[in-house]
Amino acid sequence: MRITMEIPEDTGGAIVMDGAHVKNLRTKFTYPADAVDRIFDNAAAILSRCPGVGDRACEPAVGIMIGKVQSGKTSNFIGLSALAMDNGYPLIIVLGGTKKNLVDQNCSRISEFFDNSEDVKVMAIGGNNDNSSVLEEGFISDLIRNGDKVVLVVLKNSSRMDNVSEMMRSEIGLEPVLIVDDEGDEATLNGMTYRERCSSTYKSAVDMLNIPGRCGFISVTATPQGNYLIDSEDPISPRFGILIQPGDGYCGLSVFHGEDKARFFREISEEDSEAMETPGDGFPESFLRAFAMFFVGAALRRYNGDNGKHAMLIHNTGIKEPQFLVAERLKDLLKRWDSYVQVHAQGIPDDTYTNRIECFFKGAYEDLRLTNTHLPSYEDLDPHIVQAFNDCQKKILICNGERDDSADQRLKKNNIFVGGNKLQRGITIDGLSVTYMTRRAKKKSNVDTTEQRARWFGYRMKHLNVCRLYATAHIESDYSSILEHEQEFWAHIGGYLNEGYEFGDIPRLLELDSSDLNFTRTNVARAKRLKIPRSETQSYIILDNVVSKRNMEVSEALYSSLQTEKVSWGTTTHHVAYGVPFHVLRERFLDLIELPEEGSFSRIKSKTIETIMEANHVDPPVDVIWMRKGNDQGRTIDPDGRINQLMSGSNSNYPGDRYFDTELKYPTHLKLQIHFVKPIGMDEFRPAMALHLQFPGHFREGISNKLFVRGSDLNDA
Repeated sequence: MRITMEIPEDTGGAIVMDGAHVKNLRTKFTYPADAVDRIFDNAAAILSRCPGVGDRACEPAVGIMIGKVQSGKTSNFIGLSALAMDNGYPLIIVLGGTKKNLVDQNCSRISEFFDNSEDVKVMAIGGNNDNSSVLEEGFISDLIRNGDKVVLVVLKNSSRMDNVSEMMRSEIGLEPVLIVDDEGDEATLNGMTYRERCSSTYKSAVDMLNIPGRCGFISVTATPQGNYLIDSEDPISPRFGILIQPGDGYCGLSVFHGEDKARFFREISEEDSEAMETPGDGFPESFLRAFAMFFVGAALRRYNGDNGKHAMLIHNTGIKEPQFLVAERLKDLLKRWDSYVQVHAQGIPDDTYTNRIECFFKGAYEDLRLTNTHLPSYEDLDPHIVQAFNDCQKKILICNGERDDSADQRLKKNNIFVGGNKLQRGITIDGLSVTYMTRRAKKKSNVDTTEQRARWFGYRMKHLNVCRLYATAHIESDYSSILEHEQEFWAHIGGYLNEGYEFGDIPRLLELDSSDLNFTRTNVARAKRLKIPRSETQSYIILDNVVSKRNMEVSEALYSSLQTEKVSWGTTTHHVAYGVPFHVLRERFLDLIELPEEGSFSRIKSKTIETIMEANHVDPPVDVIWMRKGNDQGRTIDPDGRINQLMSGSNSNYPGDRYFDTELKYPTHLKLQIHFVKPIGMDEFRPAMALHLQFPGHFREGISNKLFVRGSDLNDA
């Protein structure tokens, strides 16, 4: 029986869910059946938005798959690739990373998953094992004509990407193409947005997605802040998307930085952090505690019959030279401790071992009581500590821009890594259990970059009892703030998606309770904190009689629908409608009038105020005041519409436009003043509307100061 999923008619009909490539891939996945089903359900949700084989040439379908750091996103995009192959896509392009080792890693993983599908040809363009010769004339088109499915794993490098684009331009025609942008927040986004130019990789990506007649362009990332915040008009701004929930056993922010963080987090002092920058003859004591924990944890795992990989990561700086220095000193430390451990194993008494090294082992043993309900005696564990040293690779594995030893982790059960930027994305450290991290930007860090450094996240539940994070208080504070942000972020996106919103239509709101973090690189996208001022006063009017007449009509309609009272001070009289719910004011007035594009209380500022109300789930009462109704106020107006002075001052009978509201009934209500001003010396213009909105102190104090919005939505680009 052929299984299909019904999808919208404009995407080519029904998706085949049980094709040969999906069937073969199901045999390769080792996850529970329900987890595998979710992978292909996610794939179908994405592919249903991409152009089908029978579609005419159309605009690229741009989407996003959002997962969690170290949660198995690769399996999801490989599942998407298999489903695409079964539904008429002969060419899959995977933008596989900015570094050759990531291209090789992606290529290897994809090849392994499809090694039982003889018609799938997986090739690297720009990896260490480069297959760029396949881009020569006719090679790819011949494969496709022969019925093969081609997967090109491409380095995120403009020249490599342009080479692939050139091949597509001459050979692909109207064949549908799926482009998967792995780590889609890195490099592909425009790093020159605010210089009004295009960064090279971004330009190549945009060119690539515009070549095929039918193209799906899907970003895959765990840190989508940049993709979320770029301008909605950007060609690679996602129009649709899904959230990929991690499977059982995943340990992420909520585990390591939530309510139970005291079980796993160990603080490093700032002095120890500085000492790790350029270690001298010795390491700080906090590092020695972490070092001992690595071996005692390995011993406990072996005692319990767990023979999985066990690893430690030291991430102290992004600069290569100190990484090599740490690795060299660490190699000496490992050899020195190993020699003492071997002497101890022979039963030879040694004061250094007993008084120094064993004290660290016993300290780690006591620490493990916090995460283990049943511990063997230290004496029973002791021989396994010796074995942990025997199982440990004496070579320190370095992963940075100059060297990548990650493949060597296969040689031993226990491995120690030192690294920098290369460890931030893509590379998997098998069995990571102990992390010692002192690296942090001196000033502001970015949420997305910081979260990508959390290599301790992943499916670690089986050995969570021996996992520890050693970091400074500042670093831990960053991750605690990011935890709150991520929870709100996922709830915000998930809530709108569940309501049927397109990803591109979700209001670009974010929360963050930290002044030390930006959401993403400010050269790519910016967010602006939403703040409530004491008041907003319109500083420009629209010098257009048609607009002025229409605004007057909206104002009169609102006035007629409400009960108003006259309030007078001498010869000054205003008409007041008390306690109008903000949502009513919005629907009947703010959303109907036309406001200027610049200045205070502009169209943008009005939308910002509405956004703040919505984001805080508040609907405050507003006293709407028609100022001097029927008596238009003459005002000097500049040729561009700027009002020289909207608000009237005080006199002997009247406290002034800015202060009379203190004498109204409800001091805690918001106050909206509606003015109509007659431009002096501009007889050709009729009276135009100008507004002043005032927020009481108690309301401003109750508004969250954690809220941010996409900068371009506030005309902040």
